[in-house]
Amino acid sequence: MIVIKVSNMREEGIRPLDEVKNIVHAYALKEKKLAKIHPDVDVFYKTLTSSSDLIAAGQSNPNLTVQTTGPFKPADGPASVGHDMKFIGTALALKIGELSKPFEGNLGYYIIKLLSKTAVDTTKYSVERESLRTQLLQENVNGY
Repeated sequence: MIVIKVSNMREEGIRPLDEVKNIVHAYALKEKKLAKIHPDVDVFYKTLTSSSDLIAAGQSNPNLTVQTTGPFKPADGPASVGHDMKFIGTALALKIGELSKPFEGNLGYYIIKLLSKTAVDTTKYSVERESLRTQLLQENVNGY
């Protein structure tokens, strides 16, 4: 049983500026920063080849942040990036050794070089499939 109490109602329409000012300011600042660095990202990308050591190349430019993500699951995303669907989708689409084109994600521009990819363990999935199905059905029935 769920009990809900409505504590406040407001009329439909545009939110007052005071409510959204900080959000709009942060968004505008992010857009300006991305627009400013976009040419630098393109210049850096043009120096790369598929055989480039992305870490070494990035460390030669003090304006770039270069890091490895380590292994991550698509459902979670890498800890340093978070659940950025553009990042995860781009990483999943790459072949091993392939370099992505620069793209804008939640935290800035990214260039990814895929170093390895682990295939789905179909044997483990086959064993756990029915229990996962039952668990999901039960959660659905319980309203989770």
